[in-house]
Amino acid sequence: IHFVLRAKQLGFTLNEILDVMALREDDTDPCEHVASLIESRLAEIEIRIRNLAEMKIELETVRDSNKGTSAGPCRGTICHLIEEEPSQSR
Repeated sequence: IHFVLRAKQLGFTLNEILDVMALREDDTDPCEHVASLIESRLAEIEIRIRNLAEMKIELETVRDSNKGTSAGPCRGTICHLIEEEPSQSR
């Protein structure tokens, strides 16, 4: 059970864990397969980190461009904070 818990902690899916265990049961060394899964997972994480960093910058820009605006009625069809580009929201 330790193997499964550790694999889940590292982000492996249940199907990936089962595949690794099946390789071992077939007397096949699963380490090359696991190394490939790790490389794929790292690439996915790098993309997510970049996307999150871009989203953070965009959210900060929207927040900062609306600082000091009056608390009057909301501009926009629903909410100008989402509808307008940051340069338009001043």
